[in-house]
Amino acid sequence: MSISSILMVLVGLSIGFVEMGSDIYAPCLPQICSVFDCTPAMASLTMALNLAAIAVSGLFWGPLSDQHGRRRIILIGMVIFTAGLGFCYISQTFSQLIAARLLQGIGGGVAGVVGMAMLKDIFSGTQLAKMISRISFIICISPGVAPLIGGIIAQYSHWRGVFLASGVVTIGLIALLWRYLPETHQPIGGRVKVNLSVSLSAYAVLFTSPLYIGFLAIHALTFFWLWAELANLPYFYIVQMGIKTAAFGYYTIAGVGIYLLGVILNQYVVDRIKPFPLIGYGIVLQAISGVVLMALGQQEWMSPFWVVVILAPSGIGLALSLGNAYALALEEAKNHAGAGSALILFMEVTIGALGMYVLSLFVDRGIVSLGVLMTLTLLTMLLVYLWLKALKSKKRPI
Repeated sequence: MSISSILMVLVGLSIGFVEMGSDIYAPCLPQICSVFDCTPAMASLTMALNLAAIAVSGLFWGPLSDQHGRRRIILIGMVIFTAGLGFCYISQTFSQLIAARLLQGIGGGVAGVVGMAMLKDIFSGTQLAKMISRISFIICISPGVAPLIGGIIAQYSHWRGVFLASGVVTIGLIALLWRYLPETHQPIGGRVKVNLSVSLSAYAVLFTSPLYIGFLAIHALTFFWLWAELANLPYFYIVQMGIKTAAFGYYTIAGVGIYLLGVILNQYVVDRIKPFPLIGYGIVLQAISGVVLMALGQQEWMSPFWVVVILAPSGIGLALSLGNAYALALEEAKNHAGAGSALILFMEVTIGALGMYVLSLFVDRGIVSLGVLMTLTLLTMLLVYLWLKALKSKKRPI
């Protein structure tokens, strides 16, 4: 197996395990409430704070990997992540569980940030876009797969068993990383002592690149409507449209399947069409779904089946735009790929969480509210795309 293939597998496993580690114990939240005598809102806080720690810690892991090399940093982060899982397993109070989840998130922030930067070190152009498209698929399906696995584990063990199983698997992953993960980035001038101010100064450089900011904006705005959809579809389907809870997963699987088709399509056409035009086509496909859902969302015959049909173009478009925007943003980050990846992760989490909240304010108006939010978001993304096109036409042919 080539070094690039080994890297792809190890980065995919690292990101997948961290993504799943955030959500895998979601089915255990009722047990958490019972054991620690806390409210559902407090139990959910263990997930929210974990996600926040992943996003914020990445802002430090990324520049550190630019300054000190990728391999060392990702190993340190994954050890901290595993330690967090261990402390979750032995937690005796709710405060200890909160602290352990924060530690888990601090370590977990390394995977997506440094992993993506390692791909940038090895790949470029359309090959980088292909690799990131595949990783983006892992990121998007993990929130749906992780609770299913966690539920199966919890069915045969206590909630602690979920953390125990996760920790054992992650220890195995660290062994693989130690044995096979190559170093992909040698800092200019060699490794130096940790200097936080120097590391963080990379962000000032990134903000001087209009092209990086533009691709970052497209990527983050995609998560604005996507997370809003994922968080509120259960309410639309189960509460408003009256389907059984057990049937919800079938519609989710259908959506994931459509996205997978889009990923496969992107792998096939990206060499022929190139990443930048594909971003534009992806935005248009997503906008079509938004406009149709906005126009037809209030019809009496609207059902989860028709929502899946209407959202199908957005699933394909999502696959065409998401990974390609990420890849082109990293290309523009140049020698600051770690910091560039960290800022992308931070913004996608922040903007995604904002989208979830905004749509939750309007869910009582029905599925049409999702169509309105998608349409407005995608019109904004289209304006950003046209701005980028104008910038690129001044620099070089598209």
